[in-house]
Amino acid sequence: MRFKTILEETSSVLVEKKSKFIAQVWHVESREKAENKIQQIKKQYADARHNCYAYCVLEDEQLITKSSDNGEPSGTAGVPILNVIVNQGLVNVLVVVTRYFGGILLGTGGLVRAYSNATSQAISKGNVIQMQKGWLLKIETEYPDWGSLKHYLQKRQIRILQVLYHQTIEVLVEATQEEVEKLEEEHSEVTKYSKNVVRVSEKYIEVQEQK
Repeated sequence: MRFKTILEETSSVLVEKKSKFIAQVWHVESREKAENKIQQIKKQYADARHNCYAYCVLEDEQLITKSSDNGEPSGTAGVPILNVIVNQGLVNVLVVVTRYFGGILLGTGGLVRAYSNATSQAISKGNVIQMQKGWLLKIETEYPDWGSLKHYLQKRQIRILQVLYHQTIEVLVEATQEEVEKLEEEHSEVTKYSKNVVRVSEKYIEVQEQK
């Protein structure tokens, strides 16, 4: 499975008829982390009229979404925020839009536009990346073979995360499912430079979009 996400925190401020909309975006990888962040923001902006939010997370290969109007008229805040997230194909993203009321009513249409625009502005400041299922691998190699193994991994653009120097060298790398399958196809070549290759755990890793 491949999806898009934003890793860094971003924010944007929109003023509409004296109401201030503070939109903040976070990368979250579970419902629990999203809910914890929402509670944190509600405490931080306890003096605001509304803290509306939406998130989309991937848990156990299932997409989970949730939104809240937090006191705004039904469907004017949480759903518009969620629609922006979903329409941009983003996963593992939480957006909270805090509103300080300016004394002028915006109407339902005005609220939908304000929450949608605030969300879009905040997301546009982030670097959208592609994530794909892959593996954390541990490769063990002898010291004389390390240079050749390193060259082999770099040639295939497999990211080296950590190198541990013991009696042998243990190399931790991350690779997409396709890259892992390629390594297994080239098993005889890989074993020229390594003693064994172990799949440690599944993980989602960043991949470059094809030009």
